[in-house]
Amino acid sequence: MSKSNMFVVALLFIFVDGIFAQEDQLNPQVRSAFEKIERTIVTNPGLVPLGSLASLNLQPGSCFVPPDTTKEFMIALGNTFSGEILGMIVPGSKDAWNLDIMLVLESSPSGHILDADANKLDANAILDSIRSRTEAANVERKNKKQGELKVVGWDETPYYDQPKRLLVWSINTADFDNGASINYNQNMLGRDTLLRMVALGSVENSKIKQFAKSAASNITYNLGKRYEDYQPGVDKVAEYGLAALIAGIAAKKLGFFALIMAFLVKGWKVILLICVFFGGTIYKLLGFTKTTPPPEDEPASPQ
Repeated sequence: MSKSNMFVVALLFIFVDGIFAQEDQLNPQVRSAFEKIERTIVTNPGLVPLGSLASLNLQPGSCFVPPDTTKEFMIALGNTFSGEILGMIVPGSKDAWNLDIMLVLESSPSGHILDADANKLDANAILDSIRSRTEAANVERKNKKQGELKVVGWDETPYYDQPKRLLVWSINTADFDNGASINYNQNMLGRDTLLRMVALGSVENSKIKQFAKSAASNITYNLGKRYEDYQPGVDKVAEYGLAALIAGIAAKKLGFFALIMAFLVKGWKVILLICVFFGGTIYKLLGFTKTTPPPEDEPASPQ
């Protein structure tokens, strides 16, 4: 092993020793979730099923975290769910992936959402509604000692891409430590199900949105699940339109991801560095080859 590699390893052990001394950084549930991500993450480009609802054409530079693993990770951070978690897309490759950006995929049996009000979206009124709901939710978050969340304003006002049946918006938020972030939302309308794609991260907003848009462009509803597959008189119609959809989802999802952003502030990158480094890189630096049999819950590589 070269002197430079020995120096890197020595520094890492000093660094890790200091990190492990910090309380609340490595609770067992969070550590277990990270380890499961490392075991099950899909890094090979190709088609990945999103349940029976849709398919993802995973591209080079992106990795997919399976639904069960994503859910375990979210639960470890204190989140709950109303829909079905379909997985999470993160940047990276087989040798180097990270959680700088997370695009969480969730489906909801909304019914067929009519888009007749697409040209009547009042951004100011919607934002007022989101602020009101967020302030009400802050009371509960404060009681749970989770810290409050502030809605700063629109990063990107709501708009509807009619050909793609895609409803998009982005909100600037600030957490209890005044950490600024965005929640970038892309909502793909289907026959009777809504596919939510919410992105956030610890990098520049432009990078978050660029990654999220690229990933979303490679997701398609399966035949029979598309918006145009709607059958009048057969399928249930949602009781709300696009404006109410934005206000309702936005306020709820801000709280949903507030805990993630709080965790980012506390230094999850350090934990991930430790997990990934000890999971492979350190073996390479020391000149060893890591051979670990795949666990039972590891998904098959996408075809």
